[in-house]
Amino acid sequence: MVYVSYFDTAMKLLVASFPWKELVTMLNTLLRFYYNYSRIKGDLLLVPNKNDFRPTPKEFAFRGLFWTFRYFIPGWFRN
Repeated sequence: MVYVSYFDTAMKLLVASFPWKELVTMLNTLLRFYYNYSRIKGDLLLVPNKNDFRPTPKEFAFRGLFWTFRYFIPGWFRN
């Protein structure tokens, strides 16, 4: 849904039929088990303090997919 939100035409088609109430219920249920709210309140992706972090194998697999073009911050794969 995040990817679709970048395209106004697609969003206009989905707004009326998307199950918004079910999405909110599911997200609120997940939030009930999360206790570190400072990590999810901001817009920044938390990067480790050390400069030795590495992207995970799953992130490398996602890297080339069309729908991930705005998923990773610039420089994420630099190291």
